[in-house]
Amino acid sequence: MSGEVRVGPGDRFGLEQIGCAFPVGSHVPGHGSREGSACRVGDFAEAEAEREGRCVAQNQRAGAEAAESLGWVGWGLVTECGSQVGIVPAFQTLFGRPWRIVYTKNLTLPVFLVAHQLNLPTAIKRRRNGPSAGSLIIENWKSLMTVPIRAILVFWVLFGCWRVSAADDSKRWTPEIPRVWDDAALAAWATPVAGLNARPTHISAKEYYSLVVENVRTYPVYFPGREPEGYWEMLQHIGPTPLIEPNKLKSEADWIEAGRRVFDEADHLHLRTSDPEIIAAVRRRETYKYDPAPDGTVTDLRWVPTKNGVMLGFPNCRNCHQQYLKDGTLIPGGPTFAESLSRFRARLIGRVQLAKHVPDGGMPFFMGAEPFGMWAYRAFAVPWVTDGSNDRLKAITEADYPAVQAAFFRSGGIPRWNGSLFYPAKVPDLIGIRERKYIDHTATHLHRGIGDLMRYAAMVSFAETADFGPYHMLGTDTRRAQARLPDEALYALALYIYSLKAPPNPNPFDQKAQAGQRIFAREGCVGCHTPPLYTNNKLTLARGFTPPKDKPATLEVLPVSVGTDPGLALATRKGTGYYKVPSLKGVWYRGHYLHDGSAPSLEEMFDPDRLNETHVPGGWRPLGTKSRAIKGHEFGLNLKSNEREQLIAFLRTL
Repeated sequence: MSGEVRVGPGDRFGLEQIGCAFPVGSHVPGHGSREGSACRVGDFAEAEAEREGRCVAQNQRAGAEAAESLGWVGWGLVTECGSQVGIVPAFQTLFGRPWRIVYTKNLTLPVFLVAHQLNLPTAIKRRRNGPSAGSLIIENWKSLMTVPIRAILVFWVLFGCWRVSAADDSKRWTPEIPRVWDDAALAAWATPVAGLNARPTHISAKEYYSLVVENVRTYPVYFPGREPEGYWEMLQHIGPTPLIEPNKLKSEADWIEAGRRVFDEADHLHLRTSDPEIIAAVRRRETYKYDPAPDGTVTDLRWVPTKNGVMLGFPNCRNCHQQYLKDGTLIPGGPTFAESLSRFRARLIGRVQLAKHVPDGGMPFFMGAEPFGMWAYRAFAVPWVTDGSNDRLKAITEADYPAVQAAFFRSGGIPRWNGSLFYPAKVPDLIGIRERKYIDHTATHLHRGIGDLMRYAAMVSFAETADFGPYHMLGTDTRRAQARLPDEALYALALYIYSLKAPPNPNPFDQKAQAGQRIFAREGCVGCHTPPLYTNNKLTLARGFTPPKDKPATLEVLPVSVGTDPGLALATRKGTGYYKVPSLKGVWYRGHYLHDGSAPSLEEMFDPDRLNETHVPGGWRPLGTKSRAIKGHEFGLNLKSNEREQLIAFLRTL
């Protein structure tokens, strides 16, 4: 057929199921209409099987063969193997033929296949009118009853299908999914803000669940010249497909895999754009100043097929939490900006955010008709702090902001709502978060279980707080983004994040590292960085902070300060007065040490020169400065040079 899209086994489009119908515009039950599609069942089978390791390819091939044998020149059906588990054994047993094809919400197709095998005079067609238009129906059903024995055989075949399917359902892993936005769970979740001794006010569950649910897959953007043949045409025809389909998930492993997809594909829902100039720029080589990722993709862009065409989107989770090592090794959950902000990235998000009046960092708000400085004020200001920083925010212009951003990026982080342009926070490592009691460098929220991780992902993506005691940070014409992911997607995402593991550690635990381990114990490091997690999961005081007498009992606070910069903990809306004790596991790949990423390497972290005002930090330093002291956490600075080397060698093995 002319105009077909053919994909070879080596092409990886990341597709799980394609409802391909021919002629163009035919309806595939359970998969929606593929208007404009010109692909055949099985076109994408091998690519998908190679990527997912599932049996989709077998089903697609068998479906195509069965369709042809039945004379269905205009129909093709696609399904995952689990969907027809009851059908396959019955047909194999009774007829010795591998009918691995059917997925329908009724018994029309199985009945037709049995009738066909028994040479019964029946036929199947598509309903064209009425409320069930597009569904498959059986013609001449009464003819089945003209042969009682055959009809009985049909019944027993279908009954056997149902029994096997029911047995399969009984083995299904059914998780208890916490309600993401639960008023009772929210009540004591956040840590009180320093300077106010009051918790920020979250939006209500009613408001949260009034947000529109978005459940749409996204696809990679390939670097010009690296896009597989036919890929762009495929995107034009595929239409919106579900990001997560809970009814198809039968095991915990299935849910974790679904979470991987959410992690990889979820985008900033409110930043999607169909601007033809931007889309054209994405497909031009001149747009890019850097090379693509090893797989040929651009890591900070996604294509989003919608009912209104293909839009450009920007990754949510993976934009900040997917790290590439220098050798190209990918670490899901690792901090993206540990080594280089611009690596494998197009850096187009700023242009879209500006056009949509979004200040920065995917913030889920659209600012009103105010000067740019007021956008910055609403995103970062701390009205109860009177150090002049709020006036500095109001004075920032659109022309000033790139330099402010560049200074911030040296921390290994990005500006986020309720954060600060003057006291940055690096992007954290998500690997191992399952064992952490608090979330964020300043322990802004408790981590009591998977529901809290789901809640935090929802908050920073769609439901950020904007009310702090008597202070309301939104303007009268500021609008909150009105979309969210389904709770099931956030649950799968949290399961996946819980499952993340660090990559194999290349650093040997040799004699040098063993000597460093002894130094680690001798110097008392285990008091805070306690094995095996290498954190005691407690909090330390920011320099100059005295906890209130009524601090929440859920906070385990050591009555000490390690003397690091107190700005993030005392002069921001994320300020709690505390810093959590970080885990040392994975320091070999993370980079950017201390909460503000001032020291980009362990060597600089243990260099005594960093305490001098003439020191030139390799990481963050305030805009307009060339040198400054990196104060605090002076442990290990008085060691002999060979002992420092041994200690660093040990830390790199963790």
